[in-house]
Amino acid sequence: MTSAASLAARWRSEAAVLRRRGAVLQAECLETCACDLETISTEAALEALTVAEAAKETGFSASQLRRLVRAAVLPHAEVAGVTRVRRQDLPRKLRPCGDDGPQLARAALALAEASH
Repeated sequence: MTSAASLAARWRSEAAVLRRRGAVLQAECLETCACDLETISTEAALEALTVAEAAKETGFSASQLRRLVRAAVLPHAEVAGVTRVRRQDLPRKLRPCGDDGPQLARAALALAEASH
């Protein structure tokens, strides 16, 4: 579970406790906050970024990301002639784990496996 999702779940759990104890207004407030957090998280995950914006967020170069797009490893859309990638589809740099190959290759393989 992502941290936003776990926070929303915790707020819903706390709202249930408040509701059982008769604090209905406070419970409704927490439930509304949880719903708002989930909505914002979903909107952020679905936001379509340009390759340049995606590069800033991931730490991968724009050329690396374009290679993943051309190789059909990275889902994308063309909007008015501009390549866009949803934030949720972006590769994440892996932590260094030794000299067993480039991180981009591992990220690309992980994306390819996840899409099948």
